[in-house]
Amino acid sequence: MGYNLYITRKQNWHDEEGEEITAEEWQRVAGADPAMRCDGYGEATTRDLFCPATIRVESPGIWVWTAYSRHGKDGDMAWVEHEPDNGCITTKNPDREIRRKLYELAQKLGATVQGEECEVYDAEGYQIGVPKPQSDDEYPRSALPVYLGIVLLFILGCVCWVALAHYVR
Repeated sequence: MGYNLYITRKQNWHDEEGEEITAEEWQRVAGADPAMRCDGYGEATTRDLFCPATIRVESPGIWVWTAYSRHGKDGDMAWVEHEPDNGCITTKNPDREIRRKLYELAQKLGATVQGEECEVYDAEGYQIGVPKPQSDDEYPRSALPVYLGIVLLFILGCVCWVALAHYVR
């Protein structure tokens, strides 16, 4: 799961009607940007403590923004994809830096940046009409999966200890 942002010309990104961004337009705009690279795929490894998995999506419309400050760190990449089914450009879980880049690309395409709920974002990467956050660290990485894993291992250890103590009697 995650939260998608869209570059769209439609009033609402999910509308059936409205001007779409073509694959050719996307290739032209992304290809003219020296910080964009056409990978044709996106790949990520889940952060599941017990069962990590690599997910790979292939599409000729997937480009990566190589100037992203977190590019390659902890597996982070700023992939941006043209979706031919709805004529939008999309990315998943973008931070403010990526939202600013999306806005820059949207301007070149004569489009806007919208979230899943059709909220619109400005040149600074902030949602229009909502107070700006006090901190740029709006989506800190959660330590919850690690703590859950530790708690579960502790509980499992206790259960094994009790079972062993009962068996030894």
